[in-house]
Amino acid sequence: MPQTPHALSALPLPARVSGPAEQRSSHTDQSIAIACTRGREAVVRRFTFLLAQENFTEQQWRVMRILFDFEPIAMTLLCHRTCIHKVSMTRIVKTLEAKDLVERRFQEGNSKAFEIMLTDLGRQKMSRMTPIAEEIYDGIAADFGKEETAQLLALLDKLSRINDTD
Repeated sequence: MPQTPHALSALPLPARVSGPAEQRSSHTDQSIAIACTRGREAVVRRFTFLLAQENFTEQQWRVMRILFDFEPIAMTLLCHRTCIHKVSMTRIVKTLEAKDLVERRFQEGNSKAFEIMLTDLGRQKMSRMTPIAEEIYDGIAADFGKEETAQLLALLDKLSRINDTD
């Protein structure tokens, strides 16, 4: 396994199963959804140790990461940027509030809509975790290839917009 700056964040890969089923091609080999899920799992695997160490779920990490870059942010926009459904987001925000990492307040001029922001403790935690996460991202780019990473990001961005309307 290639070494990353945070080798503890990369778990050993499971052994590949080989045999007749492995040798056959299937529709799933050409499935964009399954390929994206496999790629996502490969990336998330690199963060397992960091998230466990900080007692974060992967979804909580996504929320904290977006907040660190874009706070304060409307709850609806936070759901969109993190690809998390609003019902799940409400649960995640409540959990992070209980840890004193985020707070929510009504949006100015709209007593039904919330905006979410980090607390001082949340900012401190993210200031400490973000450089480690950046090292992990750099390790992924180094292992996958910087050009391939840039191409993949561009293609996934394009794919994410196929249902957008003008």
